[in-house]
Amino acid sequence: MWFALGVGVLGSGVISAGWGIVQGHLASLILRDVIAFLFVLMPLLYRHLLVSEQDTEWLLRVLVLVGGIFALRSIDASLSLFLWPFASGALDYFGNLPTVLFAGLIMMSVGMQRIMTGRRLSDLIMIIAMLLGVALIIMAFGLNTQRASFAAMAVFGMTTTVMAIMSRPYQSWRIMALIGLLALVSWPIMQQIVDLLLSKTAAVGGNMRVQEWMAVWGAVSDNIATIILGLGSGGMFDSPAVGGLPVNFTHGLLSSALLKTGILGLLLTVSYIAALVWPLLQRAQNPRAQAALWPILICTFFYASFKSLDFGLVLLLSTALYRRNP
Repeated sequence: MWFALGVGVLGSGVISAGWGIVQGHLASLILRDVIAFLFVLMPLLYRHLLVSEQDTEWLLRVLVLVGGIFALRSIDASLSLFLWPFASGALDYFGNLPTVLFAGLIMMSVGMQRIMTGRRLSDLIMIIAMLLGVALIIMAFGLNTQRASFAAMAVFGMTTTVMAIMSRPYQSWRIMALIGLLALVSWPIMQQIVDLLLSKTAAVGGNMRVQEWMAVWGAVSDNIATIILGLGSGGMFDSPAVGGLPVNFTHGLLSSALLKTGILGLLLTVSYIAALVWPLLQRAQNPRAQAALWPILICTFFYASFKSLDFGLVLLLSTALYRRNP
């Protein structure tokens, strides 16, 4: 089902690019939108490359590695350490990227599994490595006050903990002891992070997401052509989310689809993402499915990082997870 819908989304994207040219939008902005659009269609274009479980495992590990690297770059930029070549403070947005959240969720689930089942020194080493990795991800989120990512980490942590305890009740003392120890050690830091998140919420509320949707609708509702087809690739609007400046992006895949492809493209995009997400929801007891689900949902509704390559890679991986550990 998702493949056929993806073909429909591809058709709407071709129309959007042509419509953008007709509208006279800048070629550079059209190209940027086309590239981001192709990332969303990576499952359609590259699903045939994941033909075996080894292929899926390889991609998953690469995404975890990339997410960890992006978290380090984000921390480096946020603290102005500039330890990396070509480092820049502008790179703190790397903490928003979907692979960072995906990496944190996968490392959390692997660490939890080893805590419940591990008996060897190698298991202890893996547990320590996963805990350090999760701490790194949390630090990247905290420095950038990524509320949606923190919420995903919290919900994922609670659900996987409950499932782990229910599956191995006689080993539950291990994870409860670790949670207590971590809470005791990290409480001052976590309290600071919570204060930062609350302060951001008090200052900016929902980051003008509702107002952004209203502005997008105002931009496309001038006539029947733009209602149906949007502004086309390269189209710009005055976004309240960035102080009313004219920009060619929105904070979410769906609002962007409405802006660039109109009602027609929005309906196709909603159907396409729903077809990709529904099997993940059906496999919600699988930590890997959950780990893929959260970045997809956040980028679809809240973050502009749906325009990134790694969002496309998470979408691609999600299609391979449909047949793994159902």
